[in-house]
Amino acid sequence: MLPRLIWLACTLGLTIAVPYQPAAEAMQLAAAGDFVGAERLLIKAAAAAPSDPELRYRLGAIQLRLKKPQDALPHLETAARLSPATPPVWLALAHARLESGKASEAKAAAAQARKLAGANANFGRALGLFHHQLALAFRKAKDPAKAVEAWQEAIALDPDQADWYGELAGLFLDHRTPEPAVAVLESANRRFPRHVELLRLLGLAHYSAGDSAKAIEVFLRVMDLAPDAEESYSSVETLLPDAGAALPAIVEKLRRFTASQPSSPVGHFLLAQAVAINTPGAPEAEAMLREAIRVEPKFWPAHYELHKPLLARGQTPEAAQSLERAVALNPAYAPARYALAQAYAKLGDRAKASEQRRAHHELLSRERESAQARQAAMP
Repeated sequence: MLPRLIWLACTLGLTIAVPYQPAAEAMQLAAAGDFVGAERLLIKAAAAAPSDPELRYRLGAIQLRLKKPQDALPHLETAARLSPATPPVWLALAHARLESGKASEAKAAAAQARKLAGANANFGRALGLFHHQLALAFRKAKDPAKAVEAWQEAIALDPDQADWYGELAGLFLDHRTPEPAVAVLESANRRFPRHVELLRLLGLAHYSAGDSAKAIEVFLRVMDLAPDAEESYSSVETLLPDAGAALPAIVEKLRRFTASQPSSPVGHFLLAQAVAINTPGAPEAEAMLREAIRVEPKFWPAHYELHKPLLARGQTPEAAQSLERAVALNPAYAPARYALAQAYAKLGDRAKASEQRRAHHELLSRERESAQARQAAMP
Protein backbone atom coordinates (compact mmCIF):
# COMPACT_ATOMS: atom_id res chain seq x y z
CA MET A 1 0.00 0.00 0.00
CA LEU A 2 1.24 3.49 -0.79
CA PRO A 3 2.33 5.74 2.06
CA ARG A 4 -0.29 8.31 2.99
CA LEU A 5 1.64 11.20 1.40
CA ILE A 6 1.74 9.45 -1.96
CA TRP A 7 -1.97 8.71 -1.85
CA LEU A 8 -2.70 12.34 -0.97
CA ALA A 9 -0.51 13.62 -3.75
CA CYS A 10 -2.36 11.49 -6.27
CA THR A 11 -5.69 12.79 -5.01
CA LEU A 12 -4.61 16.41 -5.32
CA GLY A 13 -3.13 15.94 -8.78
CA LEU A 14 0.46 16.28 -7.56
CA THR A 15 3.28 14.34 -9.16
CA ILE A 16 5.84 12.36 -7.18
CA ALA A 17 8.14 9.50 -8.00
CA VAL A 18 7.15 5.98 -7.02
CA PRO A 19 9.53 3.07 -7.30
CA TYR A 20 7.55 0.24 -8.88
CA GLN A 21 5.72 -0.83 -12.05
CA PRO A 22 3.19 -0.50 -13.65
CA ALA A 23 1.81 2.25 -11.42
CA ALA A 24 5.19 4.03 -11.47
CA GLU A 25 5.21 4.15 -15.26
CA ALA A 26 1.69 5.58 -15.28
CA MET A 27 2.66 8.25 -12.78
CA GLN A 28 5.69 9.14 -14.90
CA LEU A 29 3.40 9.63 -17.88
CA ALA A 30 1.09 11.77 -15.78
CA ALA A 31 4.07 13.82 -14.56
CA ALA A 32 4.95 14.49 -18.20
CA GLY A 33 1.38 15.62 -18.87
CA ASP A 34 0.32 12.48 -20.71
CA PHE A 35 -2.78 11.71 -18.66
CA VAL A 36 -4.43 9.86 -21.53
CA GLY A 37 -1.43 7.52 -21.77
CA ALA A 38 -1.43 7.06 -18.00
CA GLU A 39 -5.12 6.21 -18.08
CA ARG A 40 -4.63 3.69 -20.87
CA LEU A 41 -1.81 1.94 -19.00
CA LEU A 42 -3.75 1.86 -15.72
CA ILE A 43 -6.87 0.47 -17.38
CA LYS A 44 -4.82 -2.49 -18.59
CA ALA A 45 -3.13 -2.93 -15.22
CA ALA A 46 -6.42 -2.76 -13.32
CA ALA A 47 -7.98 -5.28 -15.67
CA ALA A 48 -5.11 -7.67 -14.94
CA ALA A 49 -5.33 -7.08 -11.18
CA PRO A 50 -8.95 -6.04 -10.45
CA SER A 51 -8.55 -6.44 -6.68
CA ASP A 52 -5.57 -4.08 -6.37
CA PRO A 53 -6.92 -0.96 -4.59
CA GLU A 54 -3.85 1.08 -5.49
CA LEU A 55 -4.39 0.62 -9.23
CA ARG A 56 -8.09 1.35 -8.91
CA TYR A 57 -7.39 4.47 -6.89
CA ARG A 58 -4.76 5.77 -9.27
CA LEU A 59 -6.94 5.10 -12.29
CA GLY A 60 -9.84 6.93 -10.67
CA ALA A 61 -7.58 9.88 -9.77
CA ILE A 62 -6.29 10.12 -13.35
CA GLN A 63 -9.82 9.98 -14.74
CA LEU A 64 -10.85 12.77 -12.38
CA ARG A 65 -7.94 14.78 -13.76
CA LEU A 66 -9.30 14.08 -17.25
CA LYS A 67 -12.76 15.39 -16.21
CA LYS A 68 -14.29 11.91 -16.47
CA PRO A 69 -15.97 11.51 -13.06
CA GLN A 70 -18.47 8.93 -14.28
CA ASP A 71 -15.60 6.70 -15.42
CA ALA A 72 -13.67 7.34 -12.19
CA LEU A 73 -16.58 6.61 -9.87
CA PRO A 74 -16.73 2.77 -10.08
CA HIS A 75 -12.95 2.46 -9.70
CA LEU A 76 -12.93 4.69 -6.62
CA GLU A 77 -15.97 2.94 -5.12
CA THR A 78 -14.06 -0.34 -5.53
CA ALA A 79 -10.87 1.14 -4.06
CA ALA A 80 -12.82 2.38 -1.02
CA ARG A 81 -14.35 -1.07 -0.54
CA LEU A 82 -10.97 -2.83 -0.89
CA SER A 83 -9.03 -0.30 1.20
CA PRO A 84 -11.58 1.25 3.58
CA ALA A 85 -9.04 2.73 6.00
CA THR A 86 -7.22 4.97 3.46
CA PRO A 87 -8.37 8.63 3.71
CA PRO A 88 -7.30 9.85 0.24
CA VAL A 89 -9.36 7.11 -1.40
CA TRP A 90 -12.47 8.44 0.33
CA LEU A 91 -11.62 12.03 -0.59
CA ALA A 92 -11.11 11.10 -4.25
CA LEU A 93 -14.41 9.24 -4.08
CA ALA A 94 -16.04 12.34 -2.62
CA HIS A 95 -14.82 14.40 -5.58
CA ALA A 96 -16.03 11.80 -8.07
CA ARG A 97 -19.46 11.69 -6.47
CA LEU A 98 -19.71 15.46 -6.36
CA GLU A 99 -18.70 15.85 -10.00
CA SER A 100 -21.23 13.15 -10.88
CA GLY A 101 -24.04 15.18 -9.30
CA LYS A 102 -24.27 13.20 -6.07
CA ALA A 103 -23.65 15.94 -3.52
CA SER A 104 -25.11 14.20 -0.45
CA GLU A 105 -23.17 10.99 -1.11
CA ALA A 106 -20.06 13.07 -1.74
CA LYS A 107 -20.47 14.76 1.63
CA ALA A 108 -20.68 11.35 3.34
CA ALA A 109 -17.46 10.17 1.66
CA ALA A 110 -15.68 13.36 2.73
CA ALA A 111 -16.86 12.84 6.31
CA GLN A 112 -15.34 9.36 6.26
CA ALA A 113 -12.08 10.75 4.88
CA ARG A 114 -11.96 13.35 7.65
CA LYS A 115 -12.69 10.75 10.32
CA LEU A 116 -9.81 8.56 9.12
CA ALA A 117 -7.31 11.38 8.50
CA GLY A 118 -7.32 12.84 11.99
CA ALA A 119 -5.34 16.05 12.44
CA ASN A 120 -3.23 15.89 9.25
CA ALA A 121 -2.90 19.58 8.27
CA ASN A 122 -2.21 18.96 4.57
CA PHE A 123 -5.15 16.63 4.31
CA GLY A 124 -7.28 19.18 6.17
CA ARG A 125 -6.56 21.73 3.46
CA ALA A 126 -7.51 19.19 0.80
CA LEU A 127 -10.78 18.56 2.64
CA GLY A 128 -11.34 22.29 2.86
CA LEU A 129 -11.04 22.58 -0.92
CA PHE A 130 -13.57 19.78 -1.34
CA HIS A 131 -16.07 21.48 0.99
CA HIS A 132 -15.62 24.73 -0.93
CA GLN A 133 -16.54 22.92 -4.14
CA LEU A 134 -19.44 21.27 -2.30
CA ALA A 135 -20.69 24.70 -1.20
CA LEU A 136 -20.61 25.93 -4.79
CA ALA A 137 -22.58 22.87 -5.89
CA PHE A 138 -25.23 23.39 -3.20
CA ARG A 139 -25.52 27.06 -4.10
CA LYS A 140 -25.97 26.20 -7.77
CA ALA A 141 -28.66 23.69 -6.73
CA LYS A 142 -30.43 26.52 -4.82
CA ASP A 143 -29.90 24.90 -1.43
CA PRO A 144 -28.45 27.83 0.54
CA ALA A 145 -28.67 26.16 3.95
CA LYS A 146 -26.42 23.28 2.86
CA ALA A 147 -24.15 25.71 1.01
CA VAL A 148 -23.68 27.72 4.22
CA GLU A 149 -22.86 24.57 6.15
CA ALA A 150 -20.31 23.48 3.53
CA TRP A 151 -18.61 26.90 3.43
CA GLN A 152 -18.41 26.99 7.22
CA GLU A 153 -16.79 23.55 7.15
CA ALA A 154 -14.36 24.65 4.43
CA ILE A 155 -13.29 27.71 6.45
CA ALA A 156 -12.90 25.63 9.61
CA LEU A 157 -10.63 23.20 7.74
CA ASP A 158 -8.55 25.88 5.98
CA PRO A 159 -9.11 29.31 7.55
CA ASP A 160 -6.43 30.97 5.40
CA GLN A 161 -8.55 31.06 2.24
CA ALA A 162 -9.76 34.67 2.26
CA ASP A 163 -12.07 34.31 -0.73
CA TRP A 164 -14.19 31.69 1.03
CA TYR A 165 -15.23 34.19 3.71
CA GLY A 166 -16.35 36.56 0.98
CA GLU A 167 -18.32 33.86 -0.84
CA LEU A 168 -20.10 32.81 2.35
CA ALA A 169 -20.89 36.42 3.25
CA GLY A 170 -22.07 37.04 -0.32
CA LEU A 171 -24.53 34.17 0.02
CA PHE A 172 -25.96 35.71 3.18
CA LEU A 173 -26.22 39.12 1.51
CA ASP A 174 -27.88 37.67 -1.58
CA HIS A 175 -30.56 36.20 0.67
CA ARG A 176 -31.10 39.45 2.60
CA THR A 177 -29.60 38.14 5.83
CA PRO A 178 -26.87 40.71 6.55
CA GLU A 179 -26.34 39.99 10.25
CA PRO A 180 -24.52 36.65 9.75
CA ALA A 181 -22.62 38.25 6.86
CA VAL A 182 -21.36 40.92 9.27
CA ALA A 183 -20.20 38.21 11.70
CA VAL A 184 -18.36 36.29 8.97
CA LEU A 185 -16.69 39.40 7.58
CA GLU A 186 -15.66 40.77 10.97
CA SER A 187 -13.96 37.43 11.61
CA ALA A 188 -12.31 37.65 8.20
CA ASN A 189 -11.18 41.23 8.84
CA ARG A 190 -9.44 40.16 12.04
CA ARG A 191 -7.54 37.52 10.09
CA PHE A 192 -6.97 39.62 6.92
CA PRO A 193 -6.96 43.24 8.13
CA ARG A 194 -5.65 44.62 4.82
CA HIS A 195 -7.88 42.64 2.47
CA VAL A 196 -9.70 45.43 0.64
CA GLU A 197 -12.52 43.40 -0.94
CA LEU A 198 -13.47 41.70 2.33
CA LEU A 199 -13.47 45.08 4.07
CA ARG A 200 -15.64 46.58 1.31
CA LEU A 201 -18.08 43.68 1.70
CA LEU A 202 -18.16 44.35 5.45
CA GLY A 203 -19.20 47.91 4.73
CA LEU A 204 -21.98 46.69 2.43
CA ALA A 205 -23.10 44.21 5.08
CA HIS A 206 -23.31 46.94 7.74
CA TYR A 207 -25.29 49.08 5.28
CA SER A 208 -27.66 46.20 4.51
CA ALA A 209 -28.12 45.68 8.26
CA GLY A 210 -29.18 49.32 8.59
CA ASP A 211 -26.03 50.57 10.35
CA SER A 212 -24.96 53.45 8.11
CA ALA A 213 -22.48 54.87 10.63
CA LYS A 214 -20.47 51.63 10.78
CA ALA A 215 -20.70 51.24 7.00
CA ILE A 216 -19.23 54.72 6.48
CA GLU A 217 -16.49 54.02 9.01
CA VAL A 218 -15.54 50.86 7.13
CA PHE A 219 -15.64 52.55 3.71
CA LEU A 220 -13.30 55.28 4.96
CA ARG A 221 -10.82 52.53 5.88
CA VAL A 222 -11.25 51.04 2.40
CA MET A 223 -10.41 54.41 0.84
CA ASP A 224 -7.21 54.57 2.88
CA LEU A 225 -6.18 51.00 2.02
CA ALA A 226 -6.76 51.38 -1.73
CA PRO A 227 -6.76 55.13 -2.41
CA ASP A 228 -6.42 54.87 -6.19
CA ALA A 229 -9.19 52.32 -6.88
CA GLU A 230 -12.63 53.46 -8.07
CA GLU A 231 -14.26 50.59 -6.17
CA SER A 232 -13.01 52.08 -2.91
CA TYR A 233 -15.30 55.08 -3.39
CA SER A 234 -18.28 53.90 -5.44
CA SER A 235 -19.87 51.99 -2.55
CA VAL A 236 -20.29 55.16 -0.48
CA GLU A 237 -22.63 56.92 -2.94
CA THR A 238 -25.95 55.98 -1.35
CA LEU A 239 -24.55 56.74 2.11
CA LEU A 240 -23.56 60.34 1.41
CA PRO A 241 -26.85 61.86 2.66
CA ASP A 242 -26.35 60.03 5.99
CA ALA A 243 -22.64 60.77 6.34
CA GLY A 244 -23.13 63.60 8.85
CA ALA A 245 -19.88 64.42 10.66
CA ALA A 246 -17.96 62.05 8.38
CA LEU A 247 -18.84 64.02 5.23
CA PRO A 248 -15.82 66.39 5.36
CA ALA A 249 -13.47 63.39 5.57
CA ILE A 250 -15.21 61.81 2.58
CA VAL A 251 -14.91 65.06 0.60
CA GLU A 252 -11.21 65.26 1.44
CA LYS A 253 -10.59 61.69 0.27
CA LEU A 254 -12.58 62.29 -2.92
CA ARG A 255 -10.52 65.38 -3.67
CA ARG A 256 -7.38 63.30 -3.22
CA PHE A 257 -8.77 60.64 -5.57
CA THR A 258 -9.80 63.09 -8.31
CA ALA A 259 -6.35 64.69 -8.13
CA SER A 260 -4.58 61.34 -8.49
CA GLN A 261 -7.07 59.83 -10.97
CA PRO A 262 -8.40 62.77 -13.04
CA SER A 263 -9.59 60.48 -15.86
CA SER A 264 -12.04 58.65 -13.59
CA PRO A 265 -15.62 59.96 -13.92
CA VAL A 266 -16.52 58.25 -10.64
CA GLY A 267 -14.36 60.57 -8.56
CA HIS A 268 -15.74 63.78 -10.10
CA PHE A 269 -19.30 62.47 -9.88
CA LEU A 270 -19.09 61.44 -6.23
CA LEU A 271 -17.30 64.65 -5.29
CA ALA A 272 -20.15 66.59 -6.93
CA GLN A 273 -22.66 64.62 -4.84
CA ALA A 274 -20.74 65.16 -1.62
CA VAL A 275 -20.17 68.87 -2.25
CA ALA A 276 -23.86 69.39 -3.07
CA ILE A 277 -24.82 67.84 0.28
CA ASN A 278 -22.13 69.68 2.22
CA THR A 279 -22.79 73.05 0.50
CA PRO A 280 -26.21 73.10 -1.23
CA GLY A 281 -26.18 75.12 -4.43
CA ALA A 282 -22.37 75.20 -4.66
CA PRO A 283 -21.26 75.88 -8.26
CA GLU A 284 -18.44 73.38 -7.77
CA ALA A 285 -20.94 70.51 -7.72
CA GLU A 286 -22.19 71.29 -11.21
CA ALA A 287 -18.64 71.84 -12.41
CA MET A 288 -17.67 68.38 -11.15
CA LEU A 289 -20.63 66.80 -12.95
CA ARG A 290 -19.58 68.47 -16.19
CA GLU A 291 -16.02 67.27 -15.63
CA ALA A 292 -17.27 63.70 -15.17
CA ILE A 293 -19.09 63.99 -18.50
CA ARG A 294 -16.04 65.50 -20.17
CA VAL A 295 -13.73 62.64 -19.16
CA GLU A 296 -16.39 60.01 -19.96
CA PRO A 297 -19.30 61.20 -22.12
CA LYS A 298 -21.13 57.88 -21.66
CA PHE A 299 -21.19 58.11 -17.87
CA TRP A 300 -24.98 58.33 -17.57
CA PRO A 301 -25.29 59.07 -13.80
CA ALA A 302 -23.60 62.45 -14.34
CA HIS A 303 -26.05 63.33 -17.13
CA TYR A 304 -28.94 62.43 -14.83
CA GLU A 305 -27.65 64.46 -11.86
CA LEU A 306 -26.83 67.44 -14.06
CA HIS A 307 -30.51 68.00 -14.79
CA LYS A 308 -31.13 68.98 -11.14
CA PRO A 309 -29.14 72.24 -11.00
CA LEU A 310 -30.36 73.09 -14.50
CA LEU A 311 -33.98 72.71 -13.42
CA ALA A 312 -33.29 74.70 -10.26
CA ARG A 313 -32.16 77.62 -12.46
CA GLY A 314 -35.20 77.27 -14.70
CA GLN A 315 -33.21 75.88 -17.65
CA THR A 316 -35.83 73.24 -18.44
CA PRO A 317 -34.83 72.63 -22.11
CA GLU A 318 -31.22 72.00 -21.07
CA ALA A 319 -32.37 69.78 -18.21
CA ALA A 320 -34.48 67.75 -20.67
CA GLN A 321 -31.44 67.33 -22.91
CA SER A 322 -29.39 65.96 -20.00
CA LEU A 323 -32.18 63.54 -19.13
CA GLU A 324 -32.56 62.46 -22.75
CA ARG A 325 -28.87 61.61 -22.79
CA ALA A 326 -29.19 59.68 -19.53
CA VAL A 327 -32.16 57.69 -20.88
CA ALA A 328 -30.35 56.96 -24.15
CA LEU A 329 -27.37 55.60 -22.21
CA ASN A 330 -29.44 53.68 -19.63
CA PRO A 331 -33.03 53.12 -20.81
CA ALA A 332 -33.81 50.95 -17.77
CA TYR A 333 -33.23 53.67 -15.15
CA ALA A 334 -36.76 54.48 -14.00
CA PRO A 335 -36.04 57.78 -12.14
CA ALA A 336 -34.62 59.29 -15.34
CA ARG A 337 -37.81 58.37 -17.20
CA TYR A 338 -39.96 59.99 -14.51
CA ALA A 339 -37.84 63.17 -14.40
CA LEU A 340 -37.91 63.40 -18.19
CA ALA A 341 -41.71 63.09 -18.21
CA GLN A 342 -41.86 65.97 -15.70
CA ALA A 343 -39.52 68.09 -17.85
CA TYR A 344 -41.53 67.43 -21.01
CA ALA A 345 -44.71 68.37 -19.15
CA LYS A 346 -43.14 71.69 -18.14
CA LEU A 347 -42.18 72.28 -21.75
CA GLY A 348 -45.77 71.58 -22.84
CA ASP A 349 -44.97 68.44 -24.82
CA ARG A 350 -47.80 66.21 -23.58
CA ALA A 351 -47.15 63.39 -26.05
CA LYS A 352 -43.53 62.92 -25.01
CA ALA A 353 -44.45 63.31 -21.34
CA SER A 354 -47.07 60.56 -21.68
CA GLU A 355 -44.59 58.29 -23.47
CA GLN A 356 -42.04 58.65 -20.65
CA ARG A 357 -44.68 58.10 -17.95
CA ARG A 358 -45.70 54.88 -19.68
CA ALA A 359 -42.06 53.73 -19.89
CA HIS A 360 -41.60 54.61 -16.21
CA HIS A 361 -44.66 52.58 -15.24
CA GLU A 362 -43.47 49.55 -17.24
CA LEU A 363 -40.04 49.69 -15.62
CA LEU A 364 -41.55 49.84 -12.13
CA SER A 365 -43.81 46.88 -12.92
CA ARG A 366 -40.81 44.86 -14.06
CA GLU A 367 -38.85 45.81 -10.95
CA ARG A 368 -41.74 44.66 -8.74
CA GLU A 369 -41.95 41.33 -10.58
CA SER A 370 -38.19 40.82 -10.21
CA ALA A 371 -38.35 41.64 -6.52
CA GLN A 372 -41.21 39.17 -6.02
CA ALA A 373 -39.27 36.46 -7.87
CA ARG A 374 -36.21 37.08 -5.67
CA GLN A 375 -38.38 36.94 -2.56
CA ALA A 376 -39.95 33.67 -3.67
CA ALA A 377 -36.48 32.17 -4.20
CA MET A 378 -35.33 33.01 -0.68
CA PRO A 379 -35.24 30.30 1.98
